[in-house]
Amino acid sequence: MDIKLLLLKDYIAGANRTREQIAEYLNVSSRQLTRMLKKWENEGLIDYKAGNGRGNNSKIDFKMDVEEQVIDYFFGAIEKKSIEEITQLLKLPLPQRVKRQIHTVINDAVANARNEKCYIYPDFSYMEYISFIPSSYHPLTLLDPNTSLIIVNTMSRLYHFNEKGDIQPFLVIFEEWHENILTLHLKRNVKFSDGTVMNARCVATCLNELITHERYKRFFSTVECIKASGLYTVEITGTQHIDSIREKLTTLPASIYKEKEGEYIGTGPYCIAERQRDTLKLESNLFYFNNTSDITTLWLTTDKEEYNDFLKARQFTELTADEVVSMESFIFNPRSDRLNIKQRRYLSLRIMDYFAQQGGTSSCRLFDTYLSALERIRDNEVIFSDAVKILVRQDSDHHLKLTDYLQSAGIPLEVVMTSSHDFKYMHLDDSDADIIGMNEIYEPDRLFYGWLQCSKFKEWFKDMACSTKLRYIYTNRHAAYWPYAERMYGDYLMKQALFIPVYRIEHHYRFPSSFKNVRPGHFGIVDYSKIIVTAA
Repeated sequence: MDIKLLLLKDYIAGANRTREQIAEYLNVSSRQLTRMLKKWENEGLIDYKAGNGRGNNSKIDFKMDVEEQVIDYFFGAIEKKSIEEITQLLKLPLPQRVKRQIHTVINDAVANARNEKCYIYPDFSYMEYISFIPSSYHPLTLLDPNTSLIIVNTMSRLYHFNEKGDIQPFLVIFEEWHENILTLHLKRNVKFSDGTVMNARCVATCLNELITHERYKRFFSTVECIKASGLYTVEITGTQHIDSIREKLTTLPASIYKEKEGEYIGTGPYCIAERQRDTLKLESNLFYFNNTSDITTLWLTTDKEEYNDFLKARQFTELTADEVVSMESFIFNPRSDRLNIKQRRYLSLRIMDYFAQQGGTSSCRLFDTYLSALERIRDNEVIFSDAVKILVRQDSDHHLKLTDYLQSAGIPLEVVMTSSHDFKYMHLDDSDADIIGMNEIYEPDRLFYGWLQCSKFKEWFKDMACSTKLRYIYTNRHAAYWPYAERMYGDYLMKQALFIPVYRIEHHYRFPSSFKNVRPGHFGIVDYSKIIVTAA
């Protein structure tokens, strides 16, 4: 932050100044002044129009709030500033509003310093296997288990679910409603992993990106405006009293972050310390406002051999998540005109027949009721004039065997293979497929609503009338009505032969026996900061 920009704004406000006067006031030469103005213009801070000829005035328009930039600059390194530097800062031509905010930051920093105790925590490293290193950790990307794991452990959200499943404030001290305006009062001791303080403008920026993002804006249609109304207060204005807003702010896309040198950093228990082709190193966030983690370093590797070598010398227990965290299913393209409903039902029967022959525990199978309810269709009743285009994952043995089974039944197929990684980053419309097999993480109580927020399912089904209705119910109706709406939505998809639930997958986790309090949270993602490491 160049303080001269603030001095310039104050000096020329409401007055005509010559270049010589401005240069003298800023203690620079006329040539240096010209270079500074050009530099600030190139940085997008001002619009500078030089006057040509005698008597033609130059014009400077400020494109940003200079005073707010001073506050951000002050936030960035308050602990490193001396009393003299703070005194000089307060002598600058700042509005009283800004000076009061600076005083607030100083008081908070002093109070936090008094409350902080210096402990030396033992280092403890752990390694976890992931299928690939994500190219981006932005919360608004299409989330998969690997990206979700990183976001859960490096970023925080305004609200979270406690162990009982109740929504609790996390980055918020308290909230208050006034008609259709929700005011969030933020905690004052929250810092990003680079040491800068999280303020209301940071939060408002993240939330505004969320509610205007193409993937999520439908879920915030009743939100009119989000703004920072104070240093630590955020106002969310809706077209009505939005009961569901707190729950939406618990989701991973609602994580709070900021961009620094092309990286996304958060306020969570860990920060990204090192990235290599096959590994990602997370270290404890030294500025984390909550409890310090027992696991201080977490290595994420895509090398199974390296991971197994790491665990080989350690005893581990196998843990099963209590909740169902992913589902294998098939969906039909609702926009494709190559298949009619009878053909879709016939294909659904054949797909369920295949999985019924594979056995497996009935507790994990999800299609038995659907299979028994569908009227059987004889082979000679259905004719396929065109090949059915099916998109399957080449790393799924079931998918590969299923295509062989369907072709042996006389169904003409055009099989398109893709990897799990490529499947994540492609858009389903680009595949032009009639049917795809997918495995998606989900929350049992909010299956379809969750998928309509963030999954491949959303890419084909988001614009359907039934999807719009489901979103409306979640936004405008009481939570007690949501399970019924979910059931009706699923029934409709199955009656139209657009969705085949195959089986659920209970994820198993391997951890050393000395690890306690291992609790996979939403979507089966483990928060490693909550693990307690005991004596082996």
